[in-house]
Amino acid sequence: QAEGLRLMGMKDDLMSKVIGQDKAIETLVKAKGFENCVAVISGDKINVIVSSAEELVASEVAQINEIVYEATGILPVNVKIMQK
Repeated sequence: QAEGLRLMGMKDDLMSKVIGQDKAIETLVKAKGFENCVAVISGDKINVIVSSAEELVASEVAQINEIVYEATGILPVNVKIMQK
């Protein structure tokens, strides 16, 4: 039973870390000038949705990928960026 409680605590720590990473990414992307951002991490993949009046250009996509990689270690190949 103690092992189960320890594993539950580890799961809670992992969830807190993932939620913290989501929020950090959202904050950093907004700081780059995007109106809004939602980041959802699922394992080794991430979806990033940004609000932008204009189509994203390559340099903006690169900035978002860099932010994601620095915050999570998730490679750009596993990042899906969507514009809303």
